Amino acid sequence: MGTTETLARFVVECPAGAISQKARDEARRALLDVLGTTLAGSTEPAGRIITDYVRAECGSSGRVAVVAAGLRTSASLAALANGTMAHALDYDDVGLQIGHPSVAVIPAALAVAEETGAGGRALIEAIVLGFEIAARIGAGAGRDAYRKGYHGTSIYGVFGAAAAAGRLLGLSVDQLRVAFGIAGSEASGVRANFGTMTKPLHAGACGRSGVMAALLARAGFTADPNIIETKVGYGDVILGSYSLEKMTAGLGNGFAVERGVDIKKFPCCYGNHRTLDGIFALMAEHGLRADDVANVTVDCPVTLPEVLIYDRPETGLQGKFSLQYNVAAALVDGGVTRATFTDEQVRRPRIRAVIDKVTVNPREDCDPSLIRIQVTTTGGQVFTREQRAIKGSAEEPLSRDELLAKYRDNAALVLSDADIARTIDIVDTLEAQSSLTPLTEILVGRARVPAGIGD
Repeated sequence: MGTTETLARFVVECPAGAISQKARDEARRALLDVLGTTLAGSTEPAGRIITDYVRAECGSSGRVAVVAAGLRTSASLAALANGTMAHALDYDDVGLQIGHPSVAVIPAALAVAEETGAGGRALIEAIVLGFEIAARIGAGAGRDAYRKGYHGTSIYGVFGAAAAAGRLLGLSVDQLRVAFGIAGSEASGVRANFGTMTKPLHAGACGRSGVMAALLARAGFTADPNIIETKVGYGDVILGSYSLEKMTAGLGNGFAVERGVDIKKFPCCYGNHRTLDGIFALMAEHGLRADDVANVTVDCPVTLPEVLIYDRPETGLQGKFSLQYNVAAALVDGGVTRATFTDEQVRRPRIRAVIDKVTVNPREDCDPSLIRIQVTTTGGQVFTREQRAIKGSAEEPLSRDELLAKYRDNAALVLSDADIARTIDIVDTLEAQSSLTPLTEILVGRARVPAGIGD
């Protein structure tokens, strides 16, 4: 049996009872967090533009909610819009060897669950299985695709989205193999677009493609049913180097999401977070502020500048992918929040002056999970810190209260306090919910006046 068939068969035939409570609990945590980032992302320019695009494409004909838009559309377009909004702030979770698992899988799963009238239990199972497929492909991938410039979230996540959609649609093994075949041709997304609105579009396109692949396969569309392993297929063309054995080894012996996902506490690329935790610790320990600092040196793994690609950002979105800017903002503002990443904040003269004091030093001998920070003060004192832990990671997860505080802060941009409380209650009891309508009725929100595309 080939790899594509093995993975498809697992998704189709996995008994609901085989999915552990731990996997279900972690999937619900991921769902709540990504609903919050989607609600907040709906207020961003990328969120408004993608919503207006969907509205212009199809009007309001459909059953599936576009978050905070007063709009219902097709499952594939809802996945496109909601996935883009979910990733617009780069505040969503990371991990599972995927990149950003939730924005890749959950918008597709939620869209198809709503379209098919599935309940909360089926949704959670689809999310767990979608995570599993994306994680296994990510685990089997070498670094060739990354070096070529592919964005892992989209090239692995599209299979997870197709798997989640296929599970909810009740596809057969052969149909899901075809869906994977279609997904293999849809795998795309390049890292040059980091720091632009197209990076979150990668997540939205991933969800849209996964839903489309599953629907086309159900309708009898054809594709290579062995797309992962076949000659000049996904593995050869997209991944380059890969291990089919790693994609299936131990399949069914637990689930990737049981480890937990890494939930961000800062709305920027996760590559910044270890350094931010370290710099804030130094600031707290020594009472440091920007005016006290002569220079900062960050020793880091050589791979970090591959994702933090802007030394001197010019826009808020670029600032999310700049270690120099994040260190400067931490020192100047004493915190890194959603408000940190606007064009105006990035271009402040005081920030620019502090950015010039920050040196990022990639080192071949640096442990991939370690950052070394050295701060020299204007008075000549030198403070150093080695930072390994990241608050919010699966190893040091956010507490329930911290997760809820993040969700409430994001959701408050769109929802009332009463609606926020209600959505939390629904997600907490999701597997007892026979319908997702009570949740999506809140999420869809009030209609906005269309703007942008039609202007």
